[in-house]
Amino acid sequence: MSLPNLDPSQKPDMLFKNISAYVAQVEAQVDARGEVDLSGLDVAVRALCDGVMQLPVGEAKEYNAKLKKLMEAIETMQAKMVKLQSEIATAMKGLGKQKKAHQAYTNTPKADK
Repeated sequence: MSLPNLDPSQKPDMLFKNISAYVAQVEAQVDARGEVDLSGLDVAVRALCDGVMQLPVGEAKEYNAKLKKLMEAIETMQAKMVKLQSEIATAMKGLGKQKKAHQAYTNTPKADK
């Protein structure tokens, strides 16, 4: 999965569309327990914010609701990633206990016959 075109010279509408689509892709990948790469997402969001700030005040205000919705989507994505990370950590701890138990049982002295 690759990041969308993040050319900062794009108009805010296109950046917003690309970022929103990417966040949705990442969320689907997390739900499917797939691999994700968020490198560059911060650059895209920064470019979007810079682009919005360069718009006339009236146009920029139209982005308030859009940016709020995008932030909520990013926070939802983040929460899913944190939850998955926690599940993986718990599973790994369980594997460590299983390995220790296996070693304890395989290393016990056998009774003499």
